[in-house]
Amino acid sequence: MKIVLKYFLFSMVFTIICLALGLSYAIYTQDSVAGIANIMVLIVALALLELSLSFDNAIINAKILTTMSKKWQRRFLTWGILISVFGVRIILPVFIVAVSASLGLFDVVRLALVNPEGYASILAESHYVISPFAGAFLMMVALFYFSEEGKSVFWLTPMEKAISKLGFMTGLPTVIVMVLLVSVSAIMVDIDKGKYITNVLIAGIIGIIVFEVVHAISTVLDRLSGSVLLSGGLAGFIYLNVLDSTFSLDGVVGALAVSNDIVIISLGLAIGAIFVRSLTIFTADYNIVAKFKYIEHGAYWSILLLGIMMFLSVLIHIEGLVIAAASIGIIAVAFVHSVISIIRDGKGKNKGKNKSSAVLDEQ
Repeated sequence: MKIVLKYFLFSMVFTIICLALGLSYAIYTQDSVAGIANIMVLIVALALLELSLSFDNAIINAKILTTMSKKWQRRFLTWGILISVFGVRIILPVFIVAVSASLGLFDVVRLALVNPEGYASILAESHYVISPFAGAFLMMVALFYFSEEGKSVFWLTPMEKAISKLGFMTGLPTVIVMVLLVSVSAIMVDIDKGKYITNVLIAGIIGIIVFEVVHAISTVLDRLSGSVLLSGGLAGFIYLNVLDSTFSLDGVVGALAVSNDIVIISLGLAIGAIFVRSLTIFTADYNIVAKFKYIEHGAYWSILLLGIMMFLSVLIHIEGLVIAAASIGIIAVAFVHSVISIIRDGKGKNKGKNKSSAVLDEQ
């Protein structure tokens, strides 16, 4: 119980505040108990959706967070909340609609409150920008991880070893993502979505560029500081916040399938995002990634799948719950395999000790 309170007390208090705000909004806008209950259920559903979609995010963040100094860890966990929770989940959707509809930010907020259907319609159009951008960035993150040379631990051994052996081809991740991006764009012509091709191509290319720029900045800052890649300070902070914000995009997109009310979406996603932060700290402090050696691999396979599904979502509709289930499923399997590996290693050590004891007894 003490551990739960230590890591999740703030999240619980924040959740109570958000639910209280949600209840006030529901009472103000609804005329029936059923309407009020429906809004509260939607807020909880969105929080759970965000938490499930960002589970792999918490694992990856925790892995990088453990390499950073305490000062930069605190900055990520405080300033990062403003960027990830308020910037991506609340301000970004409003900004996207403002640009798409050539409206001012306050006009968009008014539109979201007065005409949520119109707001949702404009935001849905931006799906053809958000999804390819996020898909390209996330695929670059995963492919860059798997193509790193010198790995000694593999989970899905045949595939991971094959990709790692191709790591000397430094442009391989970019080529793979570009091929998928062009393929998706070509298919869009055949399914009468040709008018969105320019948006998809530009957004996907920007996603690749953003990854390369962020990675380059991180590398330069790292060399200046003389530390390990993405560790210690500003380099890791920049990389983590961009990665964390990109992960948040799928939650914004998935939220539209649940509700088109900006207040409900903001409250639900904010609750989920805060719990992800708490989960990140817990995972980092207890070194979960190091103890369960395959869980990091599972998280990156989950990222790769998420990136691919974000690309496919511009062609076909994919339910947010399907994406969440797939992401959690991969990590769950990796966790189980990690536990089995720990048990096997323990038995191996015990057998070794028993053999040593037997030899000593014989002597």
